[in-house]
Amino acid sequence: MRINGEGQWQPETEADIRACIDDADLQESHYLDMKREVGDNPRKRKETAADLASFALDGGALLIGVAENKENRTWELAPQPLNGLAERIEQVAASAVDPALFVATHEIPSAADPTTGYVFVQIPQSPSAPHMVDGVYIGRGDKTKTRLSDAEVTRYHAKREPIEGHLERLLDAERDRDHVPAHTQQTGHLYLVAHPLSARRDVALQLVRDDGSELLQLIVALEGTIPRDVREFAPTPGYATATATRAQGRAWCTQAALGPGRTFESTSAHNDEEDLLDIEFREDGGIRVLMGRMTATWGRYGGDAKTVVADGLAVAYALRVVRWADAIAERTGYHGSWGFGVLATGLRGLSSSAYQERFSSGPTYDADEYREVTTASGMEIHTRPQAVAGRLVGRLVRGLATSVRYDGLLRAD
Repeated sequence: MRINGEGQWQPETEADIRACIDDADLQESHYLDMKREVGDNPRKRKETAADLASFALDGGALLIGVAENKENRTWELAPQPLNGLAERIEQVAASAVDPALFVATHEIPSAADPTTGYVFVQIPQSPSAPHMVDGVYIGRGDKTKTRLSDAEVTRYHAKREPIEGHLERLLDAERDRDHVPAHTQQTGHLYLVAHPLSARRDVALQLVRDDGSELLQLIVALEGTIPRDVREFAPTPGYATATATRAQGRAWCTQAALGPGRTFESTSAHNDEEDLLDIEFREDGGIRVLMGRMTATWGRYGGDAKTVVADGLAVAYALRVVRWADAIAERTGYHGSWGFGVLATGLRGLSSSAYQERFSSGPTYDADEYREVTTASGMEIHTRPQAVAGRLVGRLVRGLATSVRYDGLLRAD
């Protein structure tokens, strides 16, 4: 029996499944269930949705293509047509479970006929659990799915609210420790936080407190994963050429962020607040980003000056932070969930830079700031970082009417 990095059985071949059956090791449990098929009628789709949702509280797996022999209560191989099967499972998780559930599917072809086989569905512990199917919250007992009582649902929701509140407080703390005092800021600022929700407080100690070369390599290497459409919007991480030791970890920042005690120092005759960039990695695995160009003034050195919202930069840094979190998780062996938050200020009455590029005036934003928090499993940030970033900044680009330009960058393929 092959065990993955999170302590769960993970078959890779039909032989792995057969061996587990022959050894009588394949058993339904709190973390594993088997089904012959998914089915394509509404009743069977609902049953599959409930099976998936039942694992969301603690994580688990569903193996499709194995049938139970009712007479002797053993399992038998029952390979299913693979064409479109994994996609159907993912569609059920996304459309029949509320809120939509992230799952990872792995096809295992049959040796006799590779067009048939099995699908091993991994359901990571969901930060949004419990999930509903057809208006009913689903949980899991020792071996089967269960309907959660109102009291159980209330208890689970009560556990989730402190996480969201904690992320909100982290955003407020970043605004409070901004290099530039709020009353002197001349541009809108962007703050991003990423925080491992169940890691040791020193999970990234060695990574953060060494000479910093591995962290720098991480930043540089992952730039190639950022879509070209937004990757080169300034300031890029390449602008952060200075390093600073911090109370909580290590930072890379622009010269404008190198004032003593994390204060802002203008380094030119012109205000260079738009050059402000500070990327901080912490001993507890957390990431903090401050960027001073959430709004930018175009044409200020000649022509008609106009201040615009740099929403493309928000998209780029949301994608970066999720990618960096995944890399830190991989390097530290942390497999748990993450919390993310974004706060953008100085937005009211401004339109997106995307419209200015076309010499037109787009819709103006009607709020002073934008903020959003979300949570994601380690598996989701590894396999669908765009979707996590989309939950962070999707509402911002919709509010600025630039979804057509950026939505494609914020959706998993």
